[in-house]
Amino acid sequence: FCLSRGLGDVYKRQGSPTISVTIPSDVTDQKDLLVAQTAELAGNTNTAVALTFNHALTAVRFVCGDDMQGGTVKSVSLKNVYSKGTFNYETRSWSDVDTPASFLQTLDKSTTGTPEEVLTTDAQTFMMIPQTLPDGAQIEVVFTDYAGTDHTLTADIKGTVWPIGKTVTYKISSSSINWSYTLTVTGLNDFTYTGGTQQYSVTSYRENTKGVQEAAPWTAQYSVDNGVSWTDTRPEWLTAFTASGA
Repeated sequence: FCLSRGLGDVYKRQGSPTISVTIPSDVTDQKDLLVAQTAELAGNTNTAVALTFNHALTAVRFVCGDDMQGGTVKSVSLKNVYSKGTFNYETRSWSDVDTPASFLQTLDKSTTGTPEEVLTTDAQTFMMIPQTLPDGAQIEVVFTDYAGTDHTLTADIKGTVWPIGKTVTYKISSSSINWSYTLTVTGLNDFTYTGGTQQYSVTSYRENTKGVQEAAPWTAQYSVDNGVSWTDTRPEWLTAFTASGA
């Protein structure tokens, strides 16, 4: 922590005390910054002075949201956020906030996806410069589902504020990958040797755990050996065929 005492007039003419801070890239090296100040004291003061300390940084942590599936959160990142600034003891504010940087930490946190389940422990809390987040600021989470498939979840956070002395909690959702897919095709009757034309219809959509449905693109493939092998190339004798749709 850093301690600032109220200074006499001679010292005040030189300006208020400030401290320049650069956030370490390794999250385990990021420490909280506590500051305290008093009113002016006489130069011959030798009594105990009560100090009230305040947090000068912003703590950033992660928990599960209400639409998170079970699996493993491999890592979390804060990307393109400001990493440097100057704290002014008198105004209790930050200035010269600049130098975008990215901060990554590996969690390998197994989760059931229960809402509010903590993903970052106290020791894994990001301690960051208070700021209005710049263009390009993002959260990135690498998540492995129970099937062993890796997914990269991202969110843009530019323009939002990390307030001084507060904890910002991000709730992680896997809704962007929580989709089940449905594909149905109406059956065709057999053609005779004379050929002909028939119509068929395709229903293709996906639905997430909140019941939201979206059209899902589809593409046909062809087999001329009863499904032993498949190809994207249409047989010559199939003179017209709608092979894909939205």
